Amino acid sequence: KRIKNQGRQFYCCAEKDKEKSCKKFVWVDEIKKSPDSNKNAMIDESKTLPNIVYIDETKAKTLRSLGIKIYVDCKLEKNATDSSSYMRNYFAKKKSEVPFKDHWFLKLVLDNYREKSSEYSKDDTWIISNNPTFSSNAFKDEFVIIAKSIYHGPARSGVMEVAVVGGDKAFKKSMVNLYAIHGPNLSSEFAMMENLAGLSSDFTHFPALESIIGKQSKEFGLSLPKKVNKKDPFELKMTQIELNLLANQMVEKHHLNYDQEKVLMTLVKWFKTSDRMNDNNNNNNTANREISPLLLVHGIFGSGKSFLLVILIIFVCQIAKIEENKELRILVCSATNTAVDRVLLGLMDEGFEDFIRVGSLRKIEKPILNYTLQFNEEKETLKELNNMLQDSSLSEKELKSIKKNIEDIKNGEMKKRIEKLSDVPIVGVTCAASVFPVLDGNVFPVIFLDECSQMLEPLSMIPMNRFGCSKLLAVGDPMQLPPTLSGFGDDKALESGIGKTLFVRLAQLKNV
Repeated sequence: KRIKNQGRQFYCCAEKDKEKSCKKFVWVDEIKKSPDSNKNAMIDESKTLPNIVYIDETKAKTLRSLGIKIYVDCKLEKNATDSSSYMRNYFAKKKSEVPFKDHWFLKLVLDNYREKSSEYSKDDTWIISNNPTFSSNAFKDEFVIIAKSIYHGPARSGVMEVAVVGGDKAFKKSMVNLYAIHGPNLSSEFAMMENLAGLSSDFTHFPALESIIGKQSKEFGLSLPKKVNKKDPFELKMTQIELNLLANQMVEKHHLNYDQEKVLMTLVKWFKTSDRMNDNNNNNNTANREISPLLLVHGIFGSGKSFLLVILIIFVCQIAKIEENKELRILVCSATNTAVDRVLLGLMDEGFEDFIRVGSLRKIEKPILNYTLQFNEEKETLKELNNMLQDSSLSEKELKSIKKNIEDIKNGEMKKRIEKLSDVPIVGVTCAASVFPVLDGNVFPVIFLDECSQMLEPLSMIPMNRFGCSKLLAVGDPMQLPPTLSGFGDDKALESGIGKTLFVRLAQLKNV
């Protein structure tokens, strides 16, 4: 229940001793609204307010009650001895290199305040300062540092490894009496920035990039190691007549309408049949080179876009099976778990189950859990599945699916899924989860981006650059809701800038 005048500002005597203090009291808004008020009548705030601002644990509690997760008496130092040895052992077990050369460790005082472990996550932002107003002033030796957590939350000792990503640079190797605010998680944003910084002009790594940016550029981004396939996965032994016959059989079997058939026959042009390659060699024909590796599918809600994706996936997998081509793999990707799961559930309805879903178990549809590979270790996965059994809203079918998944994992199914991941023809994952280490080393020449018109372009670029995309099929409807962005007041500037999606931009290119 809101108290009268709650949050209303006022002036009063700054003397803490009641016997010595005066009885002066006035509301700030009453002074400013008074018709008789003038500059002389206004109270000089520089004389009434204290020059020194400080935040003790009591004031910190007040700020936390307002949603500001602030910590006081923090310490920031480089290469903390009590944590660096643990981190070295961690990476030694993982057989991987330390991601950051400069190790910074933030020490939080958790005696009076500790958030739930679920509140901490990798890539959380931390705003750190040596003054309670979080001001940056070189003359007063005041600084503000922006950092991100490298792992999850702090250890029991309160120590947490962070990477400095912004702010002032004039700070020492060891600092005490600091203030720290636990900010939002920006894992997707950090992933987008790192991915854009890693884009390369080496088109052998990311063949579709040249068409996506709409022009040839030899000065684009940073160089990456070349990843050249021994064989073009789109070169086929079958003839064009055999390929067209296979496509026509798909049209008849699944009763595709005119527009869906048109998309399928356009996708057929991606493949280089044996007779067409021979004709091109003999006649020096460049027709294959002019076929765009980008295919856009525009359809309103309920027009059958997801069903079409299912049929296209089955079609490509049939070609790969006939050709015995394990290199021809498809990544089904979207910004949301719902969109990815909708396609995979459609595959299951068609009797196709040769796929793996990568992501967090809590966010994945229950029927797909038996095909899911989580980035956590096996013990954590089992713990999460057992916690899901406590959900009273689950149906009998969903409970059965979870229980079966638990039994499968206990019998070594998770290890089998990890081994299968490098060869399975279809993998489903969100754009944000495509950075998970479990997918390292995989290559997907074909990427299907669902709901492409509702995701930021830097987000949609992550899976394409990471997995060496050669052909892209993007699905969307620009007339539906655009990407959700906050903090932008100018809609026109938003539409022409970060708010302009990959789908919209590609639709404006002549070569798509």
